[in-house]
Amino acid sequence: MAVMAPVYEKSRLKGHAAEVRAEGARAGYAPVVGAIHLEVAIERPAEVVWAYLSDPRHDVEWQLDVIHSTHRPHGRIRVGTRKFKVRRTRFENQLVEVEYTHLDHEAREWRDLVTVGILRGSTAHYQVVRYGQGSRVLVDLETTAPGLRRFVMPLVDRSTSSDLAAYLDRLRAVLEARKAT
Repeated sequence: MAVMAPVYEKSRLKGHAAEVRAEGARAGYAPVVGAIHLEVAIERPAEVVWAYLSDPRHDVEWQLDVIHSTHRPHGRIRVGTRKFKVRRTRFENQLVEVEYTHLDHEAREWRDLVTVGILRGSTAHYQVVRYGQGSRVLVDLETTAPGLRRFVMPLVDRSTSSDLAAYLDRLRAVLEARKAT
């Protein structure tokens, strides 16, 4: 089960987050209002988990509300790659666009910036680390809220945190099931 630990202070995004926030402020994004840290242990080698997680085509398999995912340019992700996802919500399908701002295949980590969607301006850091015979997926998310929306962000953060925990549990289940086959 994913470990859910909302943290309302600086996350491991550290220096890069400051860069992205400054870049976001110049682009008109709202200030950071919340931070979420989640992680999940997966009984699969870190290299296998990274190969799966870093391929945006797999998003529809482990992110429960994603009904379509693609990226440009096609091929292996790199800094500047833009990922386009369609998420199913209670009221309508919603387009989410994310840009990879940092990517290190050797360290098995990336950082991204949401450029379109309800969490526009938010940043995420994903990292896959070795953990015993398996691995851990670490996720830090810093959320933003423009204008009056900042007053409802604690509710959005709770919902986002529980959704992300469910996604990570699904990621674990999908990858561990592949081990059995």
